[in-house]
Amino acid sequence: MCGVAISRSMGGRGKHHCSAIREELASYDYCSNCFGGSYKYGEALEDRAADGGQELYLTGTWSAWSTFEELVRSDGDTYVGKIVLGETLRERFRIVMDKDPRRAIYPIAGRAGPLLRVVGPDGLCQGKDWLIDGRRDGVPAGTVYRVTFEWGASGKSIRWEPVKGEAAPEGRLYEHRYFIFGSLTAWAPMEMKRHPDEPGAWEFASLVRSPNGATFAFLRDNDATQTIYPLESAPTESSVPVMGPGDGSPARDDFQHWRVQGKMGSAVSVTLRVDSGEIAVSLRTGEQPEVTWRSPADRSDRFYVVGSFTGWRFAEMLRDDVVSGVYRLRFAVGYKDCDQFQIVVNRNWETRLYPAHASATPGLGVVHGPGPQGDGFNWVVSGPSGQAMEILLDLASEDRCGMVTCEPCGSALDGA
Repeated sequence: MCGVAISRSMGGRGKHHCSAIREELASYDYCSNCFGGSYKYGEALEDRAADGGQELYLTGTWSAWSTFEELVRSDGDTYVGKIVLGETLRERFRIVMDKDPRRAIYPIAGRAGPLLRVVGPDGLCQGKDWLIDGRRDGVPAGTVYRVTFEWGASGKSIRWEPVKGEAAPEGRLYEHRYFIFGSLTAWAPMEMKRHPDEPGAWEFASLVRSPNGATFAFLRDNDATQTIYPLESAPTESSVPVMGPGDGSPARDDFQHWRVQGKMGSAVSVTLRVDSGEIAVSLRTGEQPEVTWRSPADRSDRFYVVGSFTGWRFAEMLRDDVVSGVYRLRFAVGYKDCDQFQIVVNRNWETRLYPAHASATPGLGVVHGPGPQGDGFNWVVSGPSGQAMEILLDLASEDRCGMVTCEPCGSALDGA
């Protein structure tokens, strides 16, 4: 500790173990509470500059990982490429050498922003990629993004930004396919038919074959990491929003599905509409009136705390009205003077945020996820019984250590 800002969580005793390593040549004159530079984590890797004779390409969900967009060497160690944002406004990608997926360059964690450490080239990229979120950037489908990748002797880095005023090249847009999946399809993904008269709409027709009804969700390009699902399972009210596309496990019956209810043999008609990040799901069963669910008006994910103080039930975090990308939840420490928690995105256990190890202190280690891992890996908060605490999630944090913090506050009820 440098002594400038003493963390309230440093009351424990015993040998201290570092939870994060700063970038090469970074100063250690200041503690992590005052340090403003970059961090990295994972095994120490030897970075060598690109040899210049190898070609680099972008590949991603904008074409169902089927195409390669060349990164052009523009200046020394800098490579530049462009991608076009699809109809969902969310695209993931990696870099590959010589169009070989076994020689991938990728972030150390999945669904990453540009600040996480870049590793590779190798074939260990499963589940690890970058995410471009046009909803967060406030841009429409068809927006061209410029991706800048630097690979020099000091390491690798990446960044991206939308290109203002540049239209997508003719013939560049990929025609995505959508699949419906659930007990309605006997748990086999079935491709939906494009609506003949309505662009951006897909249809599916079937029959009710069980007295218990049937369930369904959707897959973009038959990819479970691009699942479209309701915020709550089996919603009956049209106010329940449509979430995704994101990681899911639609093959599990306890995953969030829509449910069809009707008489045996009743006709079922499902329509999925996707247009510039707006998703609508319409269901008609027999003679029942059609019900339509839509994506949230703010196009934002929802974040929930699950922990010992919530009875391991979902407690929604409140979005900060002033600071973009910040979510908060207040609670009172329980009678054991200790509580533990994780954060779950959209009530979906496949997309949870968790620490690098069990019983971690918030703010003192790297945040992992969103992903399906993390069983038993909870943050732990200690304090006197009844002490009001506030969990803060900062999606715009410059490092993954400061993404989730928890500090004492004035009242457990203020702003709750």
